[in-house]
Amino acid sequence: MNARVRDLAGKKFGRLTVKRYKGTDKARNAMWECQCDCGIKRTLRGGSLTTLNTHSCGCHRVYVSKSKASKQVECVETGEVFSSAREASRKLGLGVHRVGYAARRQTKLAGCHWRYV
Repeated sequence: MNARVRDLAGKKFGRLTVKRYKGTDKARNAMWECQCDCGIKRTLRGGSLTTLNTHSCGCHRVYVSKSKASKQVECVETGEVFSSAREASRKLGLGVHRVGYAARRQTKLAGCHWRYV
């Protein structure tokens, strides 16, 4: 390992644990072998780890998108609850993401104030 490279072995960044130094890439960035909490191994740039631009192997993104997709939305005025923002958009004949956008900002759309339940 180069004397200028800060030793990250054994440190944890988000869901990633640094295992060992792997050398440098073409741009002379330090590369590290990391293991995610889910078990997947990746080789990543040290700068991406220390700035937390990369904090998982991608499993966290999947988890977050699944949890958002399963949230119910409610029209406050009518009290009608939909299993997802997508379902509400389809039943009301709106663009696919419009109800989700309105629910995140708790704004009015199609005569209803929308919110996540």
